[in-house]
Amino acid sequence: MKATDTPGYITVHEGGIIAPGDATGQFQASEFTLGPNVLGVIFEEDDIFAIDLASATVSDILAVGANNTSAPTLMFEDGAIVRVNLLGGYAPTADNDWLLTTGFATISGDLDNVLLQGDGGSALSDEWSLFNLNGNLLLNYAIPEPSTWALLVIGAALTLTLRRRR
Repeated sequence: MKATDTPGYITVHEGGIIAPGDATGQFQASEFTLGPNVLGVIFEEDDIFAIDLASATVSDILAVGANNTSAPTLMFEDGAIVRVNLLGGYAPTADNDWLLTTGFATISGDLDNVLLQGDGGSALSDEWSLFNLNGNLLLNYAIPEPSTWALLVIGAALTLTLRRRR
């Protein structure tokens, strides 16, 4: 069943965009309230969830309130897009986590199949990842530690040495 055929869900489709803040990073939508019969929000392939990061502690958050008895589900289909806009020249440092959503009971879909993009729509590096923590979507930026780089260099050197000897 396609997401557009799922009763009770708000579906962002055909390349639609949800961007909970403004271009300066100073203002956010305070809360996105779902009606009593809404079970969740679905991002289909090519739909964009645009997030602005202004500093290590400031990001736009999609805060969801519900007028029903259970908290809604956030669903990402394969090929949905999370677009990260770094504002004011902000450059993240190792192991920063940004809370991107609150108020959801669960997050469904394979987050490894969600595309992470930068401002211009180009793919972000592998240091960026999404993860689900208790129904909240978090964005992580992790630069490998120097010891990890050292192990990679040593491994590559050993591989090259063994190949040359053969």
